[in-house]
Amino acid sequence: MRRRLLTACGLIASICAWISPQRALAQAGAGLIETFGAAGSEAPNEPEPQSAEEQDLTTLDLSELLELDVTVVSRRSESLASAPAAVYVITGEELRRSGHASIQEALRMVPGIFVSHWDDTEWDVTARGFGPGLAQLNLAYLNQMLVMVDGVVVYTPLFAGMRWSLQDIDLEDVERIEVIRGPSGILWGANAFHGLIHVITKRASDTQGVKASGRISNEGGFATLRYGGRADRGWSYRTFLRSNSSDGLAPQAGSFPPSEADPARFGDWGIQSAGATFDWLGDDSRSARIWTRVYDYAENYPDFGVGPDPVLGENDAQGGQLGLSFEDSERGELWRAFYTKDLQDYREIGTDIDIDYASLEYRRQLDLSERQRLQFGLGYEGIFSEVDYFDGFAADSTRQNNVRVFASDEFRFPEQRLSVALGLVALYNTFTGGDLQPSLRVGFEPGELGYFWASASRAVRVPSIEEQVVLGGLDQNESVIASEFGWRRSFGPGFSIDATLYYNDYRDVRFDGFDPGLGEPFLDNSGSGYARGGELAVDASPLPGWTLRGAYSYHWSEHGPVTPEGDLSLVDGQYPRHLFNLRSYVDLGRGFELDLATYVAEDFEPEIGSESWRSDLRLGWNPRPDLAWSLGVQSFHDARYLEFPFLEIRRLFYLQVSWSPGAGRRR
Repeated sequence: MRRRLLTACGLIASICAWISPQRALAQAGAGLIETFGAAGSEAPNEPEPQSAEEQDLTTLDLSELLELDVTVVSRRSESLASAPAAVYVITGEELRRSGHASIQEALRMVPGIFVSHWDDTEWDVTARGFGPGLAQLNLAYLNQMLVMVDGVVVYTPLFAGMRWSLQDIDLEDVERIEVIRGPSGILWGANAFHGLIHVITKRASDTQGVKASGRISNEGGFATLRYGGRADRGWSYRTFLRSNSSDGLAPQAGSFPPSEADPARFGDWGIQSAGATFDWLGDDSRSARIWTRVYDYAENYPDFGVGPDPVLGENDAQGGQLGLSFEDSERGELWRAFYTKDLQDYREIGTDIDIDYASLEYRRQLDLSERQRLQFGLGYEGIFSEVDYFDGFAADSTRQNNVRVFASDEFRFPEQRLSVALGLVALYNTFTGGDLQPSLRVGFEPGELGYFWASASRAVRVPSIEEQVVLGGLDQNESVIASEFGWRRSFGPGFSIDATLYYNDYRDVRFDGFDPGLGEPFLDNSGSGYARGGELAVDASPLPGWTLRGAYSYHWSEHGPVTPEGDLSLVDGQYPRHLFNLRSYVDLGRGFELDLATYVAEDFEPEIGSESWRSDLRLGWNPRPDLAWSLGVQSFHDARYLEFPFLEIRRLFYLQVSWSPGAGRRR
């Protein structure tokens, strides 16, 4: 790994170090607005003050980056620099310059998050060691991390996890992504076992007018059409149409039979979606949002269990989502409701799945004094699923109800620069009954030494409908007792660092086994284990117009069923011991951008091999405020790179264009 890292770092550093002085000289005494004005036909407009999220990442002071407000830790807005948790924020500007086309792929930038293709349509996004092993294939659906969009859970209830292919969000409409590693169920409920991913989209008032964007590549592409406007009484809105498709991925040679359609490809998929968002700003304290989305998804994939001539499997899915929220910040109140409907058709096995999911939530925040803040609330999830199996099996109809009551009490002692937060979530679900999730977080800032924090918490994962009804059932919730310690500091405008150490103790973990006596598989809660590791994120600005963001994580775990001798029978999944990424953003002047990134994952289980290494290059050009071009290549150093046990991802070339007529006049 050392050789790979040195090669990647040296490549990025040498290119950017040569370019950045040229840019600095070219732009001496000129700002970004002036550059845009010179390139366009109109006179430059007077710039308005911007929030941190709206600023160009490459011009954002790194000390200001740490002051970004996050909500993922305590549900209230607080500075990233003083958040007592392992939090990482991907800004909207960084998403734009990353060259990634989806939320899941953009998560490669987060320390401690491992991202890979599961197959041609699904993704594995895991944290701190629970990846999909051969005995735990359900983990491919991310059932140990909670994923939310604008405060509502968007998982697939049948698996209690994620189908990333159905969440096709335009990255240009995303304000930021907040990621917390480690248990985060104190206010967010169950299933935030290893962390939480919160996608926050832009307000409709910030996405006005027409925007058309598209991307073409040697694997497929997307096209998006968006329109935003304003109405009376404080309302604004945006609507969109989007189409996205891919012709599939390539299997590793000799691993699995190829598809009938193309001996070198896995299959293909496509999704079409439409939706609208309505935002209301009543006054300085009250706001509301209504959003809806419908989609139509189809995929073709090889059925690997049919012998030397596999048939091409088919899966169709249609669904819709409706979300409502109301917030009164002066009273500290939040109401939120969400409903989704999913219809899935697995044609080759004659199985239809019908899922209804609804959630309600109320939260209240009280400032009892200048030193004490209390939060409490309750939430409800109702899930109804109907599975119509192929001939010979009766249809299953299952209801699942999840209820939670939560409270968090935070104490601040400014004189001692100390904060302490105590929290408790009481859970109840239909399958396993009641459970508790306690949490303690402490933050300490001793002057110029930076910010230190520590936490101890317990989190649980509630069994899914699939586990209880289809696979035989689990007796208990999975649980983890986690200890974390972190430190972060900004060394002025040019350098900042964020470090975390963690230790996780797992209890009652799902284990998939095989009973030789009965000749059939079984499912139980006999799994246990531990994990330990560390994560490091570094931001630097070596020269004007040049920003570097890097991350490294180390992980070691052992988990499995306990043998009669008291030892663990290892069933660890395919999670790398070492994860590394380094991104470089360079402004070249006159609207040109050069961005490089490298991603390294090393020391997998033997089934995968030793490492996965990918390097990306992007050239951006913004000739006018209303027009943006991107030309890029992913894996420019290698025609194919290994990702997961049997997928070789080929080098990808893409061209992306975004046009927003009138954007310059609206600024």
